[in-house]
Amino acid sequence: MVRSHLEYASITYGPCSQADTATLDRIQRKFLRFLNFKLKISFPLIDYHSLQISFNLTDLSLRRNYFDLIFFNKLLHGYIESPQLLPSISFHASHHNRRNPQLFDVPYCKNNFPKFSPIIRMMRSASTLCYSVNIIQIEFNVLKKFLINFYYNYIF
Repeated sequence: MVRSHLEYASITYGPCSQADTATLDRIQRKFLRFLNFKLKISFPLIDYHSLQISFNLTDLSLRRNYFDLIFFNKLLHGYIESPQLLPSISFHASHHNRRNPQLFDVPYCKNNFPKFSPIIRMMRSASTLCYSVNIIQIEFNVLKKFLINFYYNYIF
């Protein structure tokens, strides 16, 4: 119940600052402590990370990033039709062979408002993911399994 409220429209309404992210994480931490209390687990000074592992919960920022990448992949492959969003995706056309496999041209932003807009945030996440997997050529189900394994290994 708590997670569904915290993740409601997370693609559109993602937090723009570290303070907003910390506020959302604080809500999940309070919920985990409450759950720990209700289940009467007798660890008085149990840390947050071990509670996450015991209840199989990931960080909210990782889950937001996961949903951003899934949405972005669906948008690129035509599962989501949005003629308004597609022109705002800019691909990086490199004239030289570089070691940096950056697929998307993420614009430089002077302030946080455009920096954390949904499309720019998704392009930035997809560009960092391009070191591990090609998001354009991979199928949706394979990407989903890859991201679940990637974030699962990140937590544990």
